[in-house]
Amino acid sequence: MQFTFDIGGKTRNVFAGIKAACSPKALVGKHTVMVANLKPRTMKLGMSAGMALAADPDDAALWFPELQDSAEPGMPMM
Repeated sequence: MQFTFDIGGKTRNVFAGIKAACSPKALVGKHTVMVANLKPRTMKLGMSAGMALAADPDDAALWFPELQDSAEPGMPMM
């Protein structure tokens, strides 16, 4: 699955093999967390420049942490 993250004036593509556990439509417009300080790497579908942060509590469905609506794209996590 391809994610396109807005990281504050720029976008980054991230590829993840989570299609079976997640609906892409459920994530559109959400404020979630991306790990952006990873070295980009070539995957089957293209260049991936980060990692989507998610938890898998029961091996059936992923949980993506959601930030408050006041969060801005590109804000650093502390």
